[in-house]
Amino acid sequence: MTDVLIILTMFGTMFGIFYVYFTARNKERMAMIEKGIGADLFKTNKSTPNKKKYALLSSGLLLLSIGIGVFVAIVVADYYSIQEIASLLISLPIFSGLSLIGSYFIIRREEKTKREGETE
Repeated sequence: MTDVLIILTMFGTMFGIFYVYFTARNKERMAMIEKGIGADLFKTNKSTPNKKKYALLSSGLLLLSIGIGVFVAIVVADYYSIQEIASLLISLPIFSGLSLIGSYFIIRREEKTKREGETE
């Protein structure tokens, strides 16, 4: 019985969050329309960098590094005969941090080449 209540509470919370988000967004847009602000505000500018692409790159590298971190933790735990939880707690933050640093440098290099291409 408690399992059902937990699941219902979880889905109810998710529904509530989405409901509040979309109703607030709708009210904000309606207020902007009433004040005469155009819909150009909601369109993306082509000159700005694509944030979705960068978010997907960072997320993909993060998930990949978590998988590598789990694999390395299991191998290290077997090789050195230590507890797996200890090796997980050590390797996951290290590999996650390395992937986020790597994605930062990849994004920075791409933006730099894009700026150099625009100036030529």
